[in-house]
Amino acid sequence: MAQYTSCRAAHTGDAKYSTVQAGRQLWAEVLRREQDSVQAQRIGIESAAAEYLAKGIEALESDEQTSATLLAGKLSLAKIAVRRDDPDQAIALIDGPQGVLKLLQKQPQLPESLTTTACETLVQAHHSRGDFDGVRTAIDRLATLYGDAGKDRIAGMYREIAKE
Repeated sequence: MAQYTSCRAAHTGDAKYSTVQAGRQLWAEVLRREQDSVQAQRIGIESAAAEYLAKGIEALESDEQTSATLLAGKLSLAKIAVRRDDPDQAIALIDGPQGVLKLLQKQPQLPESLTTTACETLVQAHHSRGDFDGVRTAIDRLATLYGDAGKDRIAGMYREIAKE
């Protein structure tokens, strides 16, 4: 019986990761279709991606372990939230108490690109919300991450925001 329980637990854990991975694959399909100017079923696929990501994230969070899969899932769902004009959800996923940025502080071995992507998405979310202090704070974080080599990228972000 103990063998069955451990195998079942391992399978349940895999299902949690698989759900997030499926959501991320669906999200990638949305982005591919967008890049190829294919609108067919894009909204439905985006909705399915959001649903899978939300379910998978909820399941992974119940384990109280931080993984790259959990963080990437939260980032993908945050990007969907920005596109759906729900900046509050995106900000909570990135900068909330269990947000990507807080969790990354506990996992310094994970790639810095996750932090960079989180901050870039945070800029978009604060901008969508009309919170220019939040935009400035997120861009300041990015400036630190980019270093001197990223000055042009930061200037470009400010130009884009000024246009709108």
